[in-house]
Amino acid sequence: MLDILVLLLFFILFGFFLFGKTHNHFLLFVSVSIFIPYCVYFNKNPSISPHHLLLYFFFIKLFSQSPLELKSHYNKFPLKIPLILIIISLLGSVYFNEVGAVGFYNAFRFFMENYSYLFIGFVLAFYYKETDFLNKMYWPMIVFCLFGLFEFVQGDNFIFRIICKAFPIYDGYLSLDSIISLSRTYRTRIFISTVHPSTLGAVMCCMSLAYISQIKNIDKSNFKKGILLVLMLSVLFLSGSRTGLICFLFGSIILFFNRIAFTLKIIAFVSCVFIFVYQINTFIEKFEQEGQGSSISMRQEQLIFSYMYFLKSPIYGNGVRYTSKNIMERDSYNDRVVDSSIGGLESVVFYQVIDYGLMGFSSYIILFLFIIRYFFKNRKKKYAITGLAITSSFLLFAIFSGEIGGNNVVAYLLIGYCMGISSLPKEENDEVKEDVVSDILKLESK
Repeated sequence: MLDILVLLLFFILFGFFLFGKTHNHFLLFVSVSIFIPYCVYFNKNPSISPHHLLLYFFFIKLFSQSPLELKSHYNKFPLKIPLILIIISLLGSVYFNEVGAVGFYNAFRFFMENYSYLFIGFVLAFYYKETDFLNKMYWPMIVFCLFGLFEFVQGDNFIFRIICKAFPIYDGYLSLDSIISLSRTYRTRIFISTVHPSTLGAVMCCMSLAYISQIKNIDKSNFKKGILLVLMLSVLFLSGSRTGLICFLFGSIILFFNRIAFTLKIIAFVSCVFIFVYQINTFIEKFEQEGQGSSISMRQEQLIFSYMYFLKSPIYGNGVRYTSKNIMERDSYNDRVVDSSIGGLESVVFYQVIDYGLMGFSSYIILFLFIIRYFFKNRKKKYAITGLAITSSFLLFAIFSGEIGGNNVVAYLLIGYCMGISSLPKEENDEVKEDVVSDILKLESK
């Protein structure tokens, strides 16, 4: 019965997506990304997941209904150059590894199912006043966090089991026929409806920074705001993701620095440096403990391992998804590692240099440099500092722990969304923008 209910709920949401208003699409994208694990499919070969349906039908709908609007958004999109470089690196990786037509198909899907979310967030940001994302996402986030507390109290992730069993194909590494828990004696770890605690850590890091930075714009009482923030930070802590906590603190420092005077910024910066130097030895000792999660020595082994594969094809890499097919067997984090001695490849750097070589890795870094530069240049505009904090924190997370279980989708959606809002005219031109969006919505309703 629960299986049917989950599927029914998804298809109701998908129906709203197909026939509803465009300004609700962003909320649906984020909700599906958070509540449906990236290890369930309707079909395995070719893989068709709930996330894929939303992604490709969005572009089909946008292209068929508003081709001129699509062209207009593309012309305004500030990340065309780095994304073209990424496309070139993917095509080069396919061409020089002689993978054939299947390789180009995989390259297309890899690009669409990762980087296109930046553009989707950017496009949907033009409806941000109608979307009212953070306010409308309030109760879904409350429910999501309560699921996390239930998982912690029960010691069993029944939510993950219910959702995964509802779909025809489950392609994860956890058994759905027994208690599901990734907590250990040395660390509590919950993951709710994501595929791994580190995925949850990245998602909660990005969402928490979004809410904290825009807390004044949340149309709720201070008590309700406080409840949400306490729940979100509790779930972030219970995820057991050390990287998620570090990145959240890093993003919070960026938000804090933006709100204080220049003299206080200097004092705060010196204080942060002093604390970092004073605590660095404790930090290193914590990460050097074997058998309690990823250690520094394990990361060093992964670096050497990656370097060996990098030397096989240093410019364009070994091929699209080479790592997931030949080393990890699958994109799901910590899933059936072929070479168990490396313990997984827990950094986006390792994947980039093995699969896409210097060209791919350079393009990836250039992409983030473009994003950071854009937000810093527009830092006085709405949501720019929010985007800067999320971008910097997620890049740090990707370097430390990797892009895990679709956590980059939520980050890219939020980054694109913040870029779109920051690209809107200044306050004195907001009324003109509202009229344009209103006209578009009226046309859609006809």
